[in-house]
Amino acid sequence: MIDRHSVTVNGIRLSYEVSGPPDGDPLLLLPALGERAGDWAPVREALDRERRVYAVDLRGHGHSDRPGAYSLELMRDDVIGLLDALGLDRVDLVGHSMGGVVAHLVAQARPWRVVRLVLEDAPAPLPREARPPVRPEGELPYDWEMVLAVRAQLDRPDPAWLAGLGRITAPTLVVAGGPTSHVPREHIGELVRRIPDARLRTLPVGHLVHTAAPRAFASVVTEFLGELPDAETARRWLAEDGITQTSEKTWYDADPPAATLTRADVAEGLGCMAFTDGALDAAGRLRAGTPHGAPLRTVLAAGHRDHRHDPEVWRAATGTAAGTGAGATGRSSGTPPAP
Repeated sequence: MIDRHSVTVNGIRLSYEVSGPPDGDPLLLLPALGERAGDWAPVREALDRERRVYAVDLRGHGHSDRPGAYSLELMRDDVIGLLDALGLDRVDLVGHSMGGVVAHLVAQARPWRVVRLVLEDAPAPLPREARPPVRPEGELPYDWEMVLAVRAQLDRPDPAWLAGLGRITAPTLVVAGGPTSHVPREHIGELVRRIPDARLRTLPVGHLVHTAAPRAFASVVTEFLGELPDAETARRWLAEDGITQTSEKTWYDADPPAATLTRADVAEGLGCMAFTDGALDAAGRLRAGTPHGAPLRTVLAAGHRDHRHDPEVWRAATGTAAGTGAGATGRSSGTPPAP
């Protein structure tokens, strides 16, 4: 069953559709320019079987407000605000075309909040020849002023967006529409080259990939989303212990006495684990070998003997030799900052 809801974000009403099991991993869908949440109907059933799927009407589209102020940055901030309003700490994010641009801007601005990223035939933020759009006749399901504002940004994107692709930490699937798509092949290649952990799949059906080939698109996306990154395994393990990341350099420990932790605090207090992506990957592999439900503090503080067989993983994850102890949790007093 599909339910429609709305929330107030950044002073506007943002509408979205939700479906799938309430306890499923959250998946956020961002449509192309001029499209609405219902545009994902051809693949929704395949995507929401095991996931809680949120399909969004971006500002100026569908049932969301038409405030007259439009930019890709505002859409990015709306999505981040939506995550906050819905209490979604970390999500998988799928974006088509313009929605893909918004998606990678979110992943640049809040890399710790995106588990996996799918960009469907989305252009890299490179300058392109400007072609004035022609307004269709009749009533539109979107604000034409939004089209003009966004097209101008897509034609001459902020150079910082291109450089910012390197900040994305989520494993990323780039789905290209092949030679019949209007998105230049070099734009697709630039996304794959600049995003650190990106892979490319081409479905040669044109720009509207999930509409033209819904079964093939759903298949490659669900296969990709079925691969839980080691880093996410480690983060979920941390969350079980009450420790969540609240900014690029700050973590929050809800275990009494609640406190804000710096990266250095977490590294020192949890077995000298340096929370780089590489260390988190190692921590994920470490987690996979622990007894079910073993608390992170216990394993890292005690130097769990089950990991003597894998000293390299232990050293990478904790910065200590296998089987050695670690110090008590380091804390900095304070309250959790806003995400």
